[in-house]
Amino acid sequence: IFLEDEGLALHMPHDSRYREVSERIFGYLQDTRSLVIVETRPFLIQDQIEKLAIFLNQLFRGTIHTRVLLVSQEGLDVNVSDDVVQSEVVLDALSFGHTITLFGRLCPHVSERRDARIG
Repeated sequence: IFLEDEGLALHMPHDSRYREVSERIFGYLQDTRSLVIVETRPFLIQDQIEKLAIFLNQLFRGTIHTRVLLVSQEGLDVNVSDDVVQSEVVLDALSFGHTITLFGRLCPHVSERRDARIG
């Protein structure tokens, strides 16, 4: 499941659109082993980080085997339940050569594989 909706990030929670989208996400993920990747750029304002924490707490309460990867270019302090194990991994930028290799392997216009894509 891939959700990219910066407008949703700015209005959550608890409007009806948020409830509709979150219930759909939780329903899909309830009994699956899933990795949810969240780009945190829309949540960098403190108020939005708190809303992200609410969403993650609801996600972890409503699912069993869901893992979350938060992608951020800055340090991010998201307070979630004490039952959640959190780890921070700092990665350096890809070198130019590695960037070209990754792009070449995943871009369907460059790759020999017709179905080239992430995931």
